Amino acid sequence: MTMTQALLQLGGDDRIALLAHTGANRYGCMATPDRHVLAFGSCTASSISCASYDKVQALAQRLAHERTLLADTVVYSQELNRIRGSLTALNCLDAVPGTEIVFAASGTDAHLLAAQLVAGSPELPTRVIFMGANEIGSGVPQALAGMHFNATTAYGTHVVAGTAIAADRCLDTVSVAVREPDGSARDCAAIDAEVEALVLQSVQRRQPVLLVPVDGTKTGLIVPSVGCVRALAERHRQYLDVLVDACQFRMSAATLQSYLAQNFMVALTGSKFLSGPAFSAALFIPHGLAQRLRKRPLPDTLSAYSSRSDWPADWMGATSLADWANFGLLMRWEAALEELRAFRTVPSSAANTFCVAFAKAVHDRLTYDPAFLLLPIPQLLRAGLVDSADGKSWDTVPTIFTFLLRDTAVSGLSLLDKVRTRAIYVALQAGAATETHQPQRFQLGQPVDCGERDGVAVSALRLCVSAPMIVKAAARHDGGAGIIDQAMQALDRVAQLACAPGLLISCKN
Repeated sequence: MTMTQALLQLGGDDRIALLAHTGANRYGCMATPDRHVLAFGSCTASSISCASYDKVQALAQRLAHERTLLADTVVYSQELNRIRGSLTALNCLDAVPGTEIVFAASGTDAHLLAAQLVAGSPELPTRVIFMGANEIGSGVPQALAGMHFNATTAYGTHVVAGTAIAADRCLDTVSVAVREPDGSARDCAAIDAEVEALVLQSVQRRQPVLLVPVDGTKTGLIVPSVGCVRALAERHRQYLDVLVDACQFRMSAATLQSYLAQNFMVALTGSKFLSGPAFSAALFIPHGLAQRLRKRPLPDTLSAYSSRSDWPADWMGATSLADWANFGLLMRWEAALEELRAFRTVPSSAANTFCVAFAKAVHDRLTYDPAFLLLPIPQLLRAGLVDSADGKSWDTVPTIFTFLLRDTAVSGLSLLDKVRTRAIYVALQAGAATETHQPQRFQLGQPVDCGERDGVAVSALRLCVSAPMIVKAAARHDGGAGIIDQAMQALDRVAQLACAPGLLISCKN
């Protein structure tokens, strides 16, 4: 393993460790560019691209030199400040001056940090209202409850999952379902009403609230509605803080700016839509909220997840944290920034054109092919948040397409259960021999549990657009038609596997 590959594996947890029998991590992604996979699974994770790998190789060489001259923590702090500057510039955050950026190993870690910032006391815990546990990171519910969510933390500490991080930081969590028992999207008005009732219940008790709306769930939902969140924040600003889970980062710079202008925290990652390697996150804290929270001491036990250098230099509450250096996090953000820079060169109109064409082709295929059952999502609305000049911002177009599978080889087109769906997900990545004897491999988003249909527990696969796909489409003479053809090839293979008799494959990945 090269120095670059080794660095890319540091400072996460066991989810990014490479498995000996595959050379890939738990998500099926390599630590080096994977040129032989058609990647449509950016809602889960991606292998690093060639351009990003070249960028992190150069950074690894520079770090090796700098670390002979300066202490690791000094080098790490300086490099993170450079990353902060790049994120500020690439997202045009001068429009929301004073925004602070805190780095975290993963989106789950970012949620944990935000919850610790606003946690209450044993006498009056902060109520945390979050959206559907199946539609967000698997460890997020525990992180928002102030608990360890994995056996090993980002900084290598062994902990007991499900136990409290700090006894005096108290959080009372409640989840709001976003899908019906059969997996169909729940009515948005019903979700809004439930959220409003929960907030009002806490406010009447004078209990502080952290509301965690999601702009881009695992299946692409925006819940609750932006209008609902804005109205609640305005009406109950004395009690209510908002953390927008935008870890998919399927939003324009203007949308991010608008959330921050509302005084909402925003959690983002570079490893989903941007397709950087897994485990790079950041918590964006608007100026007004930062002014209120920066002096609040953080528990020293949070050092298992966060370093002093992960926080802005003048964030006084972070002085209790150990000063570690997470060079793996730094490398992964360097890769993600390379993808963000390329994406920002694509005009919004060109991005929108490709996303619309992709959405139509995939929607039609999933709607009319009997092998699939599309799980449609409501229109992506951010009313009152961003008013696009031409009404054609790319982030109003769906980029995650979620579907159940049917077995077309049997009468009645019975839905596949969770076990078979998982097997197909794994088989896609393993590939199938072609006429040239080179396996054609496809990567889709990991299966998401979607309730029961006819007494059968089902899960859904996801096919996604990523930022690198949009960049490639903008540079192609065909406007991205070839990329759409590849998406159809992926669905061809899924349909073939769905009716394959006796598909037996290990689901351990």
